[in-house]
Amino acid sequence: IIDTGIFRSGSIWAPPYGGTYFHHPTGRCSDGRLIVDFYAQALGLPLLPPSGPEEKTGKFPTGANFAVLGSIALSPDYYSKRYNFSMSHWCLDWELGSFKTVLARIAPGKAATKRLLSESLIVFGEIGGNDYNFWFYDRQRSRDTPYKFMPDVIARIGSGVQEVINLGAKTILVPGNF
Repeated sequence: IIDTGIFRSGSIWAPPYGGTYFHHPTGRCSDGRLIVDFYAQALGLPLLPPSGPEEKTGKFPTGANFAVLGSIALSPDYYSKRYNFSMSHWCLDWELGSFKTVLARIAPGKAATKRLLSESLIVFGEIGGNDYNFWFYDRQRSRDTPYKFMPDVIARIGSGVQEVINLGAKTILVPGNF
């Protein structure tokens, strides 16, 4: 949906991922464009590169992408403590941490960060879908279980959005989940 290829190894670099639209493997988790690519093209913006491989050195003149395939909104600890259920270790906390690390490097200081973010479009998500999806694969748990933590997922997304607002973001798109 959003991950433009933060991981540079494994099957996402093997054909056909990228072959249809880009005519070579791109690392995207599809054979063509992702939803975020359509957002960018509709707004006349360049396609986003992945952030991970260039996090320490990249300049990101056309933006960056911190989404990671399979991420969840809540921390893995949330699920292991409450439900004794192991979830992906990639989560919103990690994505926001990576975002803040790059932000501190490319726009050091509060004033520079606010200036950069005030001129940026932040697409915050889609996040939270995997918090619900994983439960459908666990046949020993009730399918009603996600309803119990749905308010926590929504609250975490909201607090994440508030974090980027507090950093200086003014234009934020928060797409819903499927």
